[in-house]
Amino acid sequence: MLSENILKKLFGRYGNHGFLIIIVLMVLISMLVHPSNYSSTSVTMNGSEYLEQAYKIYNGESPSWLWRGPMYSILLAISFFIGGVTVQSAHWMTELIFLFSVCSFYYLGKIIYGSKISFLASLLIILSFKIFAIRRDISLEFLYTGFIFLSCAIFFRAYKSNRKSFFVFSGLLLGLGILTKEISLFYLPFPILVTLLFINGRSKDVLKGVILHYLSILLILLPWVVFLYSQNETVTALLGGMRPEWSNAQSTIGYLNIITLISDLLFKGSIGTYNSLNKLFWLTPALIISTLFIFIFGFIRNNKNDKMFISVFVLFIPWTLSYGLWDDGLRHIVLSIMLFHLAFARIIFLILILINRLISHEIRLFSSKKTNLLLTLLVTSIFIIPIISFNQNSKKTFSSIIKNYKNSKYAIRFGTDITLGGRFSKEITDSAIWIKNNIPKGSVIRTGGMFHFPIKFYTNFNYQYRYIRGDITNVPKYYFLPDLISNPSSMTNSNSKQYSEFVFDAIQSLHRQEDRIVCITTTKKFRSHHFRYRKQIILILESDLKLFLEEITSKKQWIMRFDSQKVFFPLVDDILNNISNIVYNKNGVKIYETVPEKYNQYDFTRFDRLHISPWTTDDFSWLNKHYNNEYLKIDKFLSENNIHLNL
Repeated sequence: MLSENILKKLFGRYGNHGFLIIIVLMVLISMLVHPSNYSSTSVTMNGSEYLEQAYKIYNGESPSWLWRGPMYSILLAISFFIGGVTVQSAHWMTELIFLFSVCSFYYLGKIIYGSKISFLASLLIILSFKIFAIRRDISLEFLYTGFIFLSCAIFFRAYKSNRKSFFVFSGLLLGLGILTKEISLFYLPFPILVTLLFINGRSKDVLKGVILHYLSILLILLPWVVFLYSQNETVTALLGGMRPEWSNAQSTIGYLNIITLISDLLFKGSIGTYNSLNKLFWLTPALIISTLFIFIFGFIRNNKNDKMFISVFVLFIPWTLSYGLWDDGLRHIVLSIMLFHLAFARIIFLILILINRLISHEIRLFSSKKTNLLLTLLVTSIFIIPIISFNQNSKKTFSSIIKNYKNSKYAIRFGTDITLGGRFSKEITDSAIWIKNNIPKGSVIRTGGMFHFPIKFYTNFNYQYRYIRGDITNVPKYYFLPDLISNPSSMTNSNSKQYSEFVFDAIQSLHRQEDRIVCITTTKKFRSHHFRYRKQIILILESDLKLFLEEITSKKQWIMRFDSQKVFFPLVDDILNNISNIVYNKNGVKIYETVPEKYNQYDFTRFDRLHISPWTTDDFSWLNKHYNNEYLKIDKFLSENNIHLNL
């Protein structure tokens, strides 16, 4: 049989261990591959926070970022002990975490569909350019993904064998996932779901095993919970960004109630997720159809293997759909993307089997076996759709790559040298090195929030840094206008609670006309269909602007401004240019040295009128056209504070 012989030639010579060895070797080799014209690794805002927590752990201090578990930071701290306190050490640890994630994925896929399908899916993941880019971020997504995959795989083994040690080990792994990121809590119902899907397997022994599974989760979480209480936190910190504060939901994500959120997840989220993925993965139609195929026929045919896949995937569906609403970085749904590839590999093998049967005359076209014909047509369409899409969209891309390979993002180099990017790009690290060499230790450095950690990291934490939101940083204290409208309630998280109190005080002072708005600006990403960007209408009150001026002229200090930072106020730049000297100006980074004597020379009459950034007026017009309800709320609030947009 043709296809069967092909499969035997491709896979028959390797045992299960052979597949795993190939996967490990391919990942290790890929670690030495770097884009020629782009960074080898990138550090996001959260990545900076993980590095800072790792540095504290490395120095024997307690972590202070309590709404995110410590596992990833602990591993980064271990990398500091091994390779030194460098971002490069964190990069290699993160690469090893990706290897762990792929191996866990292979093991789970092997238990569900067998080693051949799992190997093919793992191969597709390793060769994916987009996943390659995601894994180079200093981020924890592949760590909790690996823990979840391995936990599910071990639980399946425990369910089949009734071995109590497997139930315990599965729970410990999920506990480690929860200590990595709170999204792992989605998998707490996994044992119950498996028990419901496989009715024939339920027994008292399984029930005891499930109890052991949950007890082991509690056991591994207990030390962290005790630590949280010692830091005046509560167990709700385990929920992280998922804390149930629906009174604050509108200011956070644009939803007043959970019912509306669920409705939008099902309809808008599904469409948004598909569209976003389709821009990044040309195989998206095939991936989605494959997954839907497994969901539908897994129940229709009561296929045990497909139901195992469903039990793993279904718990992550809400988070996957949320990506379509907020589009907060592809890394947040790598778990779903990897499972999509497993479904696709499953369908590829199913297609080969069906082709083999057609060749063997076990299925004949126009025969009475309508179900088999339908299956053949469905799985064949999986290939037709992406091929058409690929031919339409990729011809020019490939010719361009061939002509301009050296300057394209596909150009590569090999080696162990790491080029840093993101918040650790060269222009940022150069400015930090200049500070270390030219500014006395212990001086006040106002870095702002976006690049504070690389500055701290490369100046060896030897200065007084001002970067916390809600405080005076390299700009005055500011507020998001939608927060002033919705009046967010106090939150459990200490930083959010502090900001909430600031907002409440600002609302009261405006209501009593004891203060007034003097600056309004918007960020570069404001014009978006995602509310978290449209929320970024930022304002400054007169009292905070005066306090900023007094604070930065009270003694000599240094203020950093970055061309790539998110928040710009023209009036603030005017203040800095009048009361300080520019001592560093290179590659989009400026450092101002304040001159206290210039305080009395500043023209305070500039505070008497409203300053709206030039681009903000256009942003308001755009909002009025596309999101009129949001604009009307903003216009009403501003009118109540004697500000009339008159668009």
